Amino acid sequence: MTQFDTEGVSDEMLMALARRDFFSLNPVGGAVWALLETPASGHEIAAALHEVFPDVPIDTVADDLALLLGQMALRGLVIS
Repeated sequence: MTQFDTEGVSDEMLMALARRDFFSLNPVGGAVWALLETPASGHEIAAALHEVFPDVPIDTVADDLALLLGQMALRGLVIS
């Protein structure tokens, strides 16, 4: 699993050139995008995020991640 550090991470911009769409991700969304470079399950990504944000309940992390990945899938940024 890829490790990441949110310190010093800025917003991430994604472009879908064929549709001329632009997407902005906050630092956590950018970290998720980086984690997606290596094949991993949603549970593995949630666990990695939970290590960085241990004060956030794992169920909240998993729910927020599922929402983000669902939004990305609807926009054609990720496939399942």
